[in-house]
Amino acid sequence: MEELIKTATACAAITYIVCDTGAIEAYLKLFCKWFKVKNDVINPPQDLGINFITRLRMTHGDNFFVELFECPVCLGSWIAIAASVGLSVIAIGSTVFLTWVGYFLLKLLVGLINKNESGNSRKV
Repeated sequence: MEELIKTATACAAITYIVCDTGAIEAYLKLFCKWFKVKNDVINPPQDLGINFITRLRMTHGDNFFVELFECPVCLGSWIAIAASVGLSVIAIGSTVFLTWVGYFLLKLLVGLINKNESGNSRKV
């Protein structure tokens, strides 16, 4: 049971990082800079005012992996299934469900913290 909860928590955290932060784009920019790769999707020539996923969709169209990055439930499910198989966790369905619950709880918690911080800030 402990392994199931650890796996689902890790999957939920990975899903949150990929879907709700700019971490993937930031790391891709860093790797492109290190390896001197020019890529207009990661490093657009000008600020177009659109997010990374939209730029991916414009470049690669309706690709399975682009769709996966847009849908946290789908991404979390695939990550949970892969982790369950890789770690030999028998209860794959439970891992997927707990990943969904963990993702939405994490998103709710971060939203409440951000709302609370913005409400407590004082103008000097």
